Amino acid sequence: MHPFQPVKQIPRHIWEGITQTLSKPQRVSDKIKRVAETLGTSKRVEDLLSETALSLLTQGEGNVIVTVEPLDEEHAQLTIFRRQDESLSTTSFTISLPRHPSGIPLQDILASAVARRLLTKDDRVILTMSGRIIHGVPSALIIVNIKDVFFQLHVQQLATHSPVEVVENTLRVAREIALEGREGKHVGATFLLGPKEKIQPYLRQIILNPFMHYPPEERNITREDVWETVKNFAQLDGAFLIDTDGTIITAGAMITLPPGFEPVVLPGFGTRHTSAASLTKAVPEALAIVVSSSGGTIRIFKEGRIVARFS
Repeated sequence: MHPFQPVKQIPRHIWEGITQTLSKPQRVSDKIKRVAETLGTSKRVEDLLSETALSLLTQGEGNVIVTVEPLDEEHAQLTIFRRQDESLSTTSFTISLPRHPSGIPLQDILASAVARRLLTKDDRVILTMSGRIIHGVPSALIIVNIKDVFFQLHVQQLATHSPVEVVENTLRVAREIALEGREGKHVGATFLLGPKEKIQPYLRQIILNPFMHYPPEERNITREDVWETVKNFAQLDGAFLIDTDGTIITAGAMITLPPGFEPVVLPGFGTRHTSAASLTKAVPEALAIVVSSSGGTIRIFKEGRIVARFS
């Protein structure tokens, strides 16, 4: 079943009326100002944001509206409205808010929708936030391309030795593991990406390799039909090794550092994170994507440092 369920049929005359409110050549900021003048100052901020977002949607400034409404200090409801011809379809779910936000953490807010495949990299989102979402920003309207938030801003900067497609798909699997867990529990996982000939000397197999003897084309991380297998093996101890072309080399491998190597110290983090960080320090070509078992946070390590984080 498609995740979006139709909830509203918008008559043609309403769409046309909203469309006539704004003219296409105006800048987005001018359009928002014009809508505010049209609606009047007696409108609640939330209503103004919603109607402005709808107006911008009809103008083609985006194809999806995402609203974020606070439920309590730690949670918010995220609702996605997608235009389908002359109707809107919607779905809602609860997200955890960043504990210590700096600016507006678009990645943290939208990550669950991307992991659920409710937003794709081709979507242009009109995002409205009202209430106590971000300290100092009680209400906001932002237009953003999902590919800029998730698939270009970090991935293209990080994918120096593995293709963007490989990093992107590994991140998608990691997000699904963080979101779904296994048997109702959070599951941790470590993915090591990079040239296998440079990473393998630092690994020791602690279980029989479940990917051995399968043709490379059948165990590539870019194949979506492989993801369920990966998520099942994520319950095992040890790391996944993914070669630069996306081939999954092994799972259940323990990271072992050579004698005398000074490991990375990460106060407050366990062995999973410190060993992954240390490997990326030992092998500069490697990238490590680590899913925390204590809350589902995803951290990306490169050259011994945390370079990205997703909640």
